[in-house]
Formats: sequence, structure tokens, C-alpha cells
Amino acid sequence: MGPVASPGMPNVGPAATGMGPAPAPAGGAMGYPAAPAYGGPAPQRASEGTPVWVWLAVGGGVLAGLMVLVGIIAISLVNSSGRDDRPVVTTTGNQTPKGVPSRPSSSKGRNTPSTSAGPNSSVTPTNAPNPASPGTSTNTSGLGGGEQTTLPPNATLADVIEHVKPSVVKIEVFDEQGNMLGFGSGFIIDRQGWIATNYHVVAEAIRAEAIFPDGNRYPIKGYVALWPEADLAVLQLERLPNQMKVVTLFSDQDPKVGSPVFAIGHPHGYEFRVTRGIVNSVTNTDRLPEEIRKSLQAEYPSGSSLPNHRWILHDADIEPGNSGGPLFNSQGQVIGVNSWIDRRIKGGFAIHVKFLRAMIQQKRLAQVEPLKKYRRDKTREELFRFAQLFLGAMQELIQAADSFGWSPSSPDQYEVLQNIAMLATALHALSRDKDLDEQTRRKFQEGVQQIQQKLSQRRWPLNQRDRICRQALNQTVRFGGKREGFFCFVQVLRVRPVGSIHELTCRVQGTRAVLLVLTDKVPQPNDHLLVLGVVMGLRVLQAPNGRRELQPVVLGGTLLRGVNR
Repeated sequence: MGPVASPGMPNVGPAATGMGPAPAPAGGAMGYPAAPAYGGPAPQRASEGTPVWVWLAVGGGVLAGLMVLVGIIAISLVNSSGRDDRPVVTTTGNQTPKGVPSRPSSSKGRNTPSTSAGPNSSVTPTNAPNPASPGTSTNTSGLGGGEQTTLPPNATLADVIEHVKPSVVKIEVFDEQGNMLGFGSGFIIDRQGWIATNYHVVAEAIRAEAIFPDGNRYPIKGYVALWPEADLAVLQLERLPNQMKVVTLFSDQDPKVGSPVFAIGHPHGYEFRVTRGIVNSVTNTDRLPEEIRKSLQAEYPSGSSLPNHRWILHDADIEPGNSGGPLFNSQGQVIGVNSWIDRRIKGGFAIHVKFLRAMIQQKRLAQVEPLKKYRRDKTREELFRFAQLFLGAMQELIQAADSFGWSPSSPDQYEVLQNIAMLATALHALSRDKDLDEQTRRKFQEGVQQIQQKLSQRRWPLNQRDRICRQALNQTVRFGGKREGFFCFVQVLRVRPVGSIHELTCRVQGTRAVLLVLTDKVPQPNDHLLVLGVVMGLRVLQAPNGRRELQPVVLGGTLLRGVNR
């Protein structure tokens, strides 16, 4: 799950003390804890039937004493068919600015509750607090029954965990090409093969599989029900295991504050990990801190009201990979679905199980629908939100770079330049998005021009350029080529057209290192450029000395000529 970041306009100025508060999905972007971790490329439809690469970058850099800048940057690149030397893209988990609700989802990843309305989205269960009497439960059966062994009265916690663990699954999601986009958690709620999870775990999936504790994998056929506004979904297995255990759902009453709970999920890929805690509180969305509500509100369309859901706050440790997983009471009954976390208080938030029951009763689809039908274009949503959020902070980023003369002497200072590069790349992509209105595109274009003007007006002494280039290479190697901002001076060695883009083989100034830059610009061999982009992965390239080495592949959103001569 990603760190939590402050909702609204984050403080990225020198006075910031660290990452801010914001709900982080348990694996996703917004504050939902058990979302799938998204880190790989998110395939998008190609325009005019042309195959494309859609690069999705989830990046964040901790500025020296500043807040983490996190965003998702996407741009479509034409794929050269028939070649086996395409860039190898390494995947990374989702990151969310501290202080923002983070989803404990699967490791990309990339995730946030959808803003699109699902079927019958106007139906909403009662959200008013309904404290449960100690020890009471009005509905302790699974929705459709199944193998449910009765626990002995003196059952230990180990007995309870052993009893319920077979009903928990790991959900892996894939794109059209079979690339894994991320993973999350789920649990069997009906002997027909129904799996409950967070919507954001499967929101970007073309296909998905459920992995049971015994290691067996089963394809997921599609949706039985979904409710994006509550970040909930029920999936149907394509075929059923020979033996299948169904969870028991607790009542619509609230669990008692202080009562023990445990969660089962797959944090950071550690499968079927059990964590324990207690219920800290049970509350509605409208009683959450203002900054958290603002962050959650950002996930919904402008002008819409924030749904007033019922949340169980607990301190069982959940991380990315837990999203969509069950929160159990001490009797092994599911009381909620782990959805997001607030890292400031080390607290996980599970949506009350009554919302799951209400979805099944009120939002069933007429038939099982394929995952692709309700797939969300999350890449574009996040890209737009990222650019909107940080465009207003651009001056503070530039001031931070001015404070050390744009000559970074540490990784923290270089990360300021990385964040500027990420922002410039996002703004560049959006300024060319024909689906946006002209006024919005112009605003993003003006942001790009403002950064370009600032950089073009500066003098870049040789020692300063060398220092920046060393930091760029060190950071890329240090983080294994994951999606991060890239700010570096290069000399173009070779230009190769690939469809509507250009593939530039470049040498990093002051070194023998070679990298690949993918761009829609048309530079010439021997051009000296300042590249602002995003590292998309690593690829084996041949350096001028003949050696073949693993080097960065950079999506170059902004290229400036002449500033480094």
C-alpha cells in the first residue's frame, strides 16, 4: 500500500516536514488498503487501429525535507511489431504521498475507487451508526452456504485462522497481452464461486485469476455485482474447486470497539499473511478528518457529493496486497473489507460488511459480465488528477531547485529535479490529449512552457551538468529502473523512427553511459539536449566502447536544445 499524503494541494515547499496524510489504498492510490499493486504498463486502445505502448509511471520522490510528489504519467507510444529488442519494463508498486489515504491493495499500484457509477448506483444502504450489542450477531451465515465447519467453543485463535484461511484467495489481474498489472485479495462468499473484493483490485483488468492457499489457480469469469462508489465488487469463478470453503458474514451491526480482529492478505507479495489488531473505532465518512475527506472527494466527479460510508478503523497491519481482503472478528466472521489506510495513525480502514450485503441484494447484474466491460481508464484519470494537483505547486518546486542553484549535491536534491521532470512529462501528455477541451489543454501547455522558459534562461556550467548526470545515473541504478523522474543532459548518437515516435540512442554527458529516449520530437544526431522525462525500465544497449550494458529507457516528455553547450 502506498504512503499517505495530504489531500488537496500538498505542501511541497521547503517548510514541509515530510509526507502528508492521505488515504492510501491497500494496494492502490486513494485510501483503499487492499487494492492491487499496479506498476506495469497499462494497455490502452490504439488510435486508428495502430498498436501502441501505453507507459504508466507511478513515481514519487522525497524532496529534501519536502513532501513526496506522486503521480501517474501516461503516454501512448507506437509498438514496433516483430522486434524482440523492445525495452524491458520493470514494474513497481503504487506510491501515494504520505498523509493521503492509501489503499492496501496489491502491489501498482497502481489504485482508487472508481468515479464511474455502476449499475443501480443510486441505491445506498443506511449509513447511520448502528452500534452492536456485545457479542450479538443477526446473520452469521454465508450468502449462499458452502462448507462451513462449526468451531468448538474453546477454539483458539490459531484454530479460527486455520478454519477461515482456505476461504481467502489472492487475485492477480492481467492486461490483453497477459502482463500482470497487479494483485490484491478476496474471499469466497458463496458456494457458486462468488469472490468479494475491492473494485479497485480488478478495475483495470482484462482478465484475472484467483489463487487459493493450496496454490491452485482458477480463472475469473467476470462480475456478479459491482459498486464502484463503495469500491466493492463480487466476482464469479469460471470453474469451481473440488472443495471450497465459504466465509461467514457478520451482521449489519457494528463490531464492538476494542474487540480483537485479524486480517489475511498478500502484503507486498507475501501470500496469505495474517495480522492481528483490535477495532479502534467505527465511524462514517462525514466524521473523518477534513483532509482525509478532501482526499476521498477527489476520487469522485466534480460536483458530486462524497458517499457517506461506514468504516471500521483497526490496527491490524495491512499493506499493498491486502486490498479487497477480509477483516475477521475473533469468531472468524467477516466484519468488513479492507480498503485503505492512513499511515499517519498506522490505521487500516475496512468498509462495513453491510455494504457488501447490500450490494449483493440491490446491485446484482442480470448476468455475469466480463471484466473488460467495466474496465476503468484509471491511467488517464490519475494523470489528469496528478497534473491538476501539482500544477499549482510548480512554483514551489522551482523555488526549491533555485535554493540549491539547480546543482544537486545529494539524492534528495536531485529528487526535486526528478519531480519537475515528472510534472513536465504529465503536462506535456495532457496538453496533447484531444479528448480534453481546448482551454484545459492550453492550461497544461502553458505549464510546460513555463518550465521550459525557466530552464532555457539558466546557464549550465560544465561541472553542474556533470553533477546532475551523475545523480541521474546513480538514482536510476539505485532504484532498478523503476518509474521515476529523469532530469539529465545527453548527446544524441542515433535517431530511429518507430511509427509516430522517435527512438533516440543517447550518451549521458560526461560519461560513457548510453540510454534510450522515446519521444515525439524530431532531434538530429549530435544534438545536445536537456531531457525531462520518466524512466520506464531498463534495456540492454551497446555503449560506444562496444560493451553491452543494462541502461535506462526514458519517456522524454520535454527536450530542450542548446541549454547544455
